[in-house]
Amino acid sequence: MTREVAFEKWLSSKKKTNGEPYAYSTFDKYNRWLRVNIAEEFNIPKTKSIFEILDVDSLKNIEKNYFSDDLDFPLDKVSQSVYRKKIKNRQDLRSAFHRYLEFCEYNENLFNETPNSNDIMDFVSKTEGRKKVVISVQAERDPSLRNDAIKYHGCTCKVCLFNFKEKYGIWGENFIEVHHIRPLGTLTTGQITTNPKTDLVVVCSNCHKMIHRKKGITLTVEELQKKLNKK
Repeated sequence: MTREVAFEKWLSSKKKTNGEPYAYSTFDKYNRWLRVNIAEEFNIPKTKSIFEILDVDSLKNIEKNYFSDDLDFPLDKVSQSVYRKKIKNRQDLRSAFHRYLEFCEYNENLFNETPNSNDIMDFVSKTEGRKKVVISVQAERDPSLRNDAIKYHGCTCKVCLFNFKEKYGIWGENFIEVHHIRPLGTLTTGQITTNPKTDLVVVCSNCHKMIHRKKGITLTVEELQKKLNKK
C-alpha cells in the first residue's frame, strides 16, 4: 500500500474540526498539495513531494522551520484581495500538512517494511459522474438498413457464431450488432448507397469492438476470424 493511499483511507475515517466528514474532493486536493504544492509554496529545499519524507521528526522540523505565519511578500506590493487569497491558500496547505503529520505520528511503523511483490494492490474510490457537453460530427445512419441486414443475415455473429438468444433466451432474441464493411466515418464523398446484403454484416458486441479496436485500422470479418482461429 502506498503512503498516499494509506493517508486517504485514514483521512476518510476522520472528521473536520466542525465534526463533518471530509468530502471525497478533499482527498484528491490534499494528496495533490502534499505531492507538489506544499514544497513549492514554502520553498522547502531538496524536497519535491512531502510524501518522499518518511521520518516523523523531519516532518516536525519542516513544520517548525517553514510554517510561520509570516508571508514572504510585503503587503504594499499586492492588493488586499490577492493578499487574502495567498493567506487562505497557505492556510489550506498547512492544514493538509498538519493532517498528514498527524497520520504519520499514528502510523510510524506502517511503511518500515519493504513491500512484498505479492501484496494485493489497494484501489481508491474516486468521484465521477460530472455532467459535460460533448459535440461531435457523426455520419448519419438509416435504421431501416439495420433491420434489413438482420432480416437477411440473421442474428448469429459472422465471426464467432455467437447467438444472443441461444445464450440469454428470450431476453437476447433479435439482438445483434450491425457492422458497416465500409466505415462511414472514413468516407469523404458525402452520401453513399448502402446495400444491406453486401455492405453490412452482423457481429456480436465483442467482435464488433475487436474490429474497431485500434484507431485507423478496421479489420475485415475474415481477418478477425483468422485471429480467432489462432486462439
